[in-house]
Amino acid sequence: MVKMFTCLLFSDINECVALDKPCGTNAICENSSPGYNCVCPQGYTGKPNPNVACEQVDVNILCKSNFDCVNNAECIEGQCFCHDGFLAQGAVCVDVDECQNQPCGPLAVCTNTAGSFHCECEQGFMGAPPRMKCKGVKLLLIFL
Repeated sequence: MVKMFTCLLFSDINECVALDKPCGTNAICENSSPGYNCVCPQGYTGKPNPNVACEQVDVNILCKSNFDCVNNAECIEGQCFCHDGFLAQGAVCVDVDECQNQPCGPLAVCTNTAGSFHCECEQGFMGAPPRMKCKGVKLLLIFL
């Protein structure tokens, strides 16, 4: 007696393609058999939220253009870095207060600006700080 049986072959469904963003925002979907895995890219960490599976925790993420980076950062050779005058603190670039190091020298006023600083001499002094230090102005009075 010959027994007959039917063999059904099941092929894996690529949920990463079949479903719309199964891992949520910022996550990378990797197909596996069966199912799929969600992986967070560099600069992100897992967050148990179906809408945002990976949350950005670092400025230095992989990028293709400056639009992939946070404010005050730029894409250099495929990775985001803060602009000069800014420092990475977690997922943001914060302004460095250069005036704390007194770069303008004595007799000058330092004003911190976004990503930089500005120097000018105190009233009654002249110069172009920080290149030329501020010096007192000699007044020559002529009496008629």
